[in-house]
Amino acid sequence: AAVGKYVTVFDYPDGRLSIRHDGVELAFRTFDKVRQVDQGAIADNKQLGQFWR
Repeated sequence: AAVGKYVTVFDYPDGRLSIRHDGVELAFRTFDKVRQVDQGAIADNKQLGQFWR
């Protein structure tokens, strides 16, 4: 397990990422912290709020 250990991150020119520990490639997923939100969907949800009370 690589918990608490140093890893090496490879950032390739084509946009790929690779994370390795002791020469072994580790599985990972990326998360988009800056999601695009549909403002129309927010307005619709606010209008539906009266039905959930």
